[in-house]
Amino acid sequence: METVVKSILAALEKNGFPEKKVTLPFQAIFKSCKAHATTLAGVLNHLQTTDVLHEMVGDRILFFHRTLSPAATAPRVDPSPVTGPEIPEELYAEAMEKLKAMDPEEVERIKAQVLKLSPEEQADMMKRAAEIFQKNEK
Repeated sequence: METVVKSILAALEKNGFPEKKVTLPFQAIFKSCKAHATTLAGVLNHLQTTDVLHEMVGDRILFFHRTLSPAATAPRVDPSPVTGPEIPEELYAEAMEKLKAMDPEEVERIKAQVLKLSPEEQADMMKRAAEIFQKNEK
């Protein structure tokens, strides 16, 4: 995991991090994690402990320092889907592929609906999604 973390940090710093928000391609990071026998969720969680936050933006991951977060003063209620309940990488990759194939307007519509939910409703939705993923593993 340390190799992947160092690689990501080097790429971020090369592009102006921590003063700037930086995006990196999801697929490249995912493949690097797989090549180094680690999970993407584990890497992102490790980065989060060092104040490197992230957000999925299409097929890229936006990294930013905690001080650049709009919610820097408020506790983060719901972690991103990547660092939420442990989702098997194969299922996550499949979901990302299906998301890429969707109409961008449809993706934005769904995103707007989810953002309108209360934190409790979002947490409940994530819990139900985690249960679905767990059923698919069996």
